[in-house]
Amino acid sequence: MRTLPVASIISLLLCPAAAVVAQEKPADLPDHYRDFAIYTSSEPDPEHSGRFILALELVNRGKRHLPTRIVLDSSPKVGFQASVVNVDLNAGTRATRRLTFHPPVGLNKNFITGKIHFGNTEARDLFIAVRGPDPEGWLPDADPDVDDKSETLTITDTAQVVATYAPRVRADWWRTHPSSTIAPRQRVKPLITLASRGQTNYVLVNQLPPDANQVAVNDLVRCIGIIADGATLPVVEKSPQHEHTIVLRVRADQEWPHPDAYHLYTTSAGSVVIEAGHVDGVRNGIYGLLTDHLDCHWFLPFDLGEEIVQPVNLSAIIGQIDERREPSFFSSNGIGGPRNRGLTNQGRMSFGHAWAQLVKGTEELYREHPEWWARDRAGNILKFDQEGAWSFTNFCTTNPEVLDMVSQKLNQQLDHPNAIVASVDPNDYAPFCLCETCAAVDKSYGADNPAGTYSTDRMIHFANEMRSRLHPKNKHKHLGFLVYAYQIQLPASAKPADGVAGMICYMDWKYDHTRPMNDPSSPSNRKFMRLLKGWGELMPQLGFYDYPTDYMHYGPYGQVNKLREDLPLARELGVTFTAMEAQPIYAANGLNHYICGRLQWDVNADVDVLMEEFFAKYYGPAAEPMRNYWLRTEYYTATLRPGPRAQRRMTANPDMWNELDSHLKAAEQIVQNLPAKNIRFRERVQNQRDGFELGRGKWQIRQAFCKRRIGPWGDDKKARLKPNAFTPANRELLEQYAVWVADKRNQYAQAAGYLPSLLPAYYMNDLEGFIERLRKNFD
Repeated sequence: MRTLPVASIISLLLCPAAAVVAQEKPADLPDHYRDFAIYTSSEPDPEHSGRFILALELVNRGKRHLPTRIVLDSSPKVGFQASVVNVDLNAGTRATRRLTFHPPVGLNKNFITGKIHFGNTEARDLFIAVRGPDPEGWLPDADPDVDDKSETLTITDTAQVVATYAPRVRADWWRTHPSSTIAPRQRVKPLITLASRGQTNYVLVNQLPPDANQVAVNDLVRCIGIIADGATLPVVEKSPQHEHTIVLRVRADQEWPHPDAYHLYTTSAGSVVIEAGHVDGVRNGIYGLLTDHLDCHWFLPFDLGEEIVQPVNLSAIIGQIDERREPSFFSSNGIGGPRNRGLTNQGRMSFGHAWAQLVKGTEELYREHPEWWARDRAGNILKFDQEGAWSFTNFCTTNPEVLDMVSQKLNQQLDHPNAIVASVDPNDYAPFCLCETCAAVDKSYGADNPAGTYSTDRMIHFANEMRSRLHPKNKHKHLGFLVYAYQIQLPASAKPADGVAGMICYMDWKYDHTRPMNDPSSPSNRKFMRLLKGWGELMPQLGFYDYPTDYMHYGPYGQVNKLREDLPLARELGVTFTAMEAQPIYAANGLNHYICGRLQWDVNADVDVLMEEFFAKYYGPAAEPMRNYWLRTEYYTATLRPGPRAQRRMTANPDMWNELDSHLKAAEQIVQNLPAKNIRFRERVQNQRDGFELGRGKWQIRQAFCKRRIGPWGDDKKARLKPNAFTPANRELLEQYAVWVADKRNQYAQAAGYLPSLLPAYYMNDLEGFIERLRKNFD
């Protein structure tokens, strides 16, 4: 990957025209990034001792022929000689090419690198990661969910390909792509000037209901004022006899494909109209106008995440517009907030573990009504009330009294006019009841559930039973459960009733988050793909739940390479709604949030274009080193061996910390003496530095005190601590980190609403508790 020296970056800042030369996307490139994929595997050559076969599988999922040339560099440390592979890939086909290499004894981890060309255009970098054998006794950080336990993650051969990563080269053409703000020269004439140099001839006609949220309306007025150097857009409720208007209105008399769809258009008289079937659609139309046409962005939440680009001419200018847009999903929870349009249908198709809210066990109830609760074959209650209240005891799914209580509460929830789903999901990883009646239900579907831990058919049966008990006025609404834990396997024979929704959970502690879920080199992801396809065929409403942030170690975590493939693929396989558990760790994982939110609105958006726009506009003069920071974060994740718990393995790599630190230092050098009007760029780099140091500090503490193979929580339990860790040097390390954490917590609390959050309060409490418990071990 080529990087620019600091002097060149500064020259681009001083000569902005040189940095914004608009290019067109080369015609040789596939229509979409996802149209082309490359996967690599290896195996010992049975005919030549010491030689390995390297198999390149090339896939063209697109509709165009791709003349493909792969130029592979020599890699003496892997024992690979330079090679060139030429393949004509017809639309919808795949091809395999085999090469050989002779790995030396003692290989640890190294790479075969190269370039991928389409026609005459250099399109992708290529990194093929090769590892040597694991030391005796080595164990992975987590056990993957695989079909065959022989699919071990342990490497015993002299060498094994563990990852293939093929990111695009720099997309210099991003400014002219539809996924970015429309370039001035792309505006359709005649042009319309909404405001210029402090003046406007337009009025905003706000015909939205009085109770509609006015944040988007206020943003529209405010942003035009910033762009046009203080112009004030008058707001009126009724259409005046005025030649130039921006009209906001709800058109419930029209058919709309989605509640959040909108129509944004200009008239022959030069007016602008944003209309939709619901106020949320109008909101999306406002941000469509601001982001797609007026270069206003909300890259991260809170004030520092906002970037309103003020053009040199101080004018808010648009071209002729006539666009109808709708979200990609029926419902999404909008990672990054509604300004990026990812919040659809108010995120209402969201649900989780609920049985404790429906009927919660207590010691008194266990004594008085043992028949209400999950029991083993001998009739003993399967108590599962966990320390920290992360889970509770399940109830019996066939007890008549329980069914009556649960159905009553579900109807009460759905009686709310804004509710569209109620959760029937069991408590987290709690075993299901094994009483005689419940066992008979399992048997009726041909399901084998001897330990209460294969419960898919029972889960569907219970959901169908609750569905049948909904009041007539609630029949059009949904009941939902998570396709997760003991009910993630496909059912033996049960079929969900209409109105029963599932949400499949892509658990990072069971499945592989180092690569897209359709990458066949990952055994656990091969299984997940079969599950996703099966549930997509089974469920009329299927959600997708994922974890695109490092909620365990708070460190760098490249998930963009996955999100760009996984969300479009999920929709193709039947997913209709999304609920992403992206913890607000913006300072460390902000790019993941931004890309996820944009894809929740439009899964077909070009992710490279979104990233290049993010780097250029969010970091300004520091765009180049921060681009390197984020792309190398992706690289370090994507080139890990396959398997669960990618977050832990990322943070355990000293090379990653050292390289990312160098990119941050380069960015800090550029922004340290910026004028006051550009101080936001320095604050954004500092915010990223804070997120980096939060994760690096925790990693250093874990390295000093904790054994390697430990769970995500409870690192400080005595059995998991190194017996020789409690030295004066480690105490000083711990105290320095404790002071830093306390100072940052105070700083971010004082800047609430301005700085993208460092860590949510509940995780900050956990971190400070972890530090305090380690301190006590010194006493």
